[in-house]
Amino acid sequence: MMIAHSHAIFYLFFLGVECLKLNQLSVNPIENGLTHREVSAMKANFKPHGLNTGELYRAQYDERGHVFIHVHKSMGTWMCAMANSQMPKLILPLADCSRPKDLPWGNYGSWDFFDKQNTCSARVEDQHVQHWDFQEIERWVDFQNDTGVGDWCPKEFSYSIIMRHPLDRIKSQMHANKQSWNMISLFTSHPHPGHSYFIQSYVPFDNFYTRVLGGRSAYLAEFGKVNDHHLEQAKKQLDQLDAVVDVENLLGDLIQIEELTGWKGLVDQSNHVVSDDSCHTCKEYDLSEEQDLILRKWNQIDEKLFQYSKKVAKAKTSAVVERLKKQQHNA
Repeated sequence: MMIAHSHAIFYLFFLGVECLKLNQLSVNPIENGLTHREVSAMKANFKPHGLNTGELYRAQYDERGHVFIHVHKSMGTWMCAMANSQMPKLILPLADCSRPKDLPWGNYGSWDFFDKQNTCSARVEDQHVQHWDFQEIERWVDFQNDTGVGDWCPKEFSYSIIMRHPLDRIKSQMHANKQSWNMISLFTSHPHPGHSYFIQSYVPFDNFYTRVLGGRSAYLAEFGKVNDHHLEQAKKQLDQLDAVVDVENLLGDLIQIEELTGWKGLVDQSNHVVSDDSCHTCKEYDLSEEQDLILRKWNQIDEKLFQYSKKVAKAKTSAVVERLKKQQHNA
């Protein structure tokens, strides 16, 4: 797995019932690299829900397996760390909480894997044989609703995603995978990579969130060809996910994942202090103002999806809060 350069160091403090406890959880800067803007937004947006979640809903949490849609450089390693922090310990796939066949670095050989082998029954079998409590998909996600083939298995698994602004995600990928602007420019003149090795292509730089969520047609679109139809498909898929977290309101939206999984200690993160450690060796991967504008033009569809996702995340969080308030009132 490629190793990223450090952008920033984040410390999340946990709020106890009566006082601020200085139990630090370090978010790995190498793997996450959130931007100054994102962290500032988190601090500005966070408002405690006023709920003593305690053990209130944990006996009722969703018993399906849980799958996190790990869009590359969108907090998947952080989610894996959250899973690893749970007590009693969860059983997790060893490769960054992903099955080897769900990582973005492999060669899948042919479309047979996606058309025949990548089924809901195969994912369930892996889950049962390995006794996994959680898993992530970091490659592109094959949504083929109601077919039993592909990655969308809502009867057997619940699904979550963390959404970043598309340009923040792209910049993180450039730094993490050492992809310069010249390299990206060359990618745009190459054909679509198909099912494998898409990280080293134009795909993650051209409306990647829409490609991940919009179905196979969106994923396979040639450079510049992701369109409004793909956007609408991605919106519909986003609506169907069980939890949608806006990274700019991370601490507020995590209550969705707590309710869904029964994991402890996520919502209690009430304040965070940032110690910036800018990457001085990453300058060749930084963007000029002109390059930034070009990427914004390329990713207008993803910008629309991101803005839509913020509304979805807010609605889902509000629904969870209302459910918990009713439970507390009736307890």
